[in-house]
Parts: sequence; C-alpha cells; structure tokens
Amino acid sequence: MKKILIIIAVIISILCINKKDEVIIPSNAIRFRVISSSNTIEDQTIKNKVSKNIQEKIYELTKNSSSYIETKKVLDTNYEYLKDSIEEELKSNNVSYDYRLNIGRNYFPSKQYKGIKYDAGYYDSVTIELGNHEGLNWWCIIYPPLCLIDEDTSDVEYTTLARELIDNVKK
Repeated sequence: MKKILIIIAVIISILCINKKDEVIIPSNAIRFRVISSSNTIEDQTIKNKVSKNIQEKIYELTKNSSSYIETKKVLDTNYEYLKDSIEEELKSNNVSYDYRLNIGRNYFPSKQYKGIKYDAGYYDSVTIELGNHEGLNWWCIIYPPLCLIDEDTSDVEYTTLARELIDNVKK
C-alpha cells in the first residue's frame, strides 16, 4: 500500500512540475483591481492609496464570509459604501478626476501573483478605474482571501496533494 501511495505521489509531483506555470484560478474566485489614471508618480500614489483604503474596507466587510456566494452578496450589498469610500479618499487627496466602480464580471489580463500565473479572462471582481484608467494597475484576489490575508495575523501554509501523500506515508 505504501509503495502505491509513493508511486501516486511521484506521478502527481511530475505532473505538477510539468504544469507549474499553468494554474487555473478557481471558478469561485473574486478578484480586486484598481487601475490608475496614468503612470505618473502622483496617479500611482493615488492608486495605491485607494487600493489600500478599499482593501481595508473589503477586508472588514468580508472577513467573516465563509463562501463565494456570501462574499459576493456582501460586496454587492455594500456597493454604495465602497463608492462613498472611494470618493472620500479621492477628495481627501485633492483629486478631481472621475472614477468607475464595478462589482461584477470584469476582464483581467494574465497576471503573476506570488509565483502563480493566472490566465486572462473575465472574472467576478471589484474593479475601480481612476481617471483615464491608462496607468498600471494593482490587483489581488478577495475570495479566497489571498490579498486580504496580510490584514489577518494568522499564518497560511500552502501545500500540495503530493506532499500530503508523502507525509502520510511517513506516518
């Protein structure tokens, strides 16, 4: 039995190594993206301030959500609150350009995040476009809470099925 588990673990490891750049984002993921008006230092600074502010708001709103559906409902319900928060942040930084907040399906180009490649496509998301929205963007994943995890003090450990199988064989 142990030999079979080891063989399965080796096969899974080989498959994982061969497809290490090919990661499919879960269908129930919710992304978060803020696109700056331009690439000027001022606009990038505003993008970062808006991103941080709204990320903190989203974390507080969704920290007790235990599912994709619950998280999506919380975000939809708090559209006006998030919109008001963006307006306040822009106003407090003396920024007069427009913005667009969309909670729904939005296009994302392919991205790298913590060594994982996420394919381009339309994803459920919270997207904020600032001004001309022609600058670099900031993004992360709200659900599962990969970008919001830094706000939490708990540690996260990523593992693979192959590693779990090998560890179980050792026991």
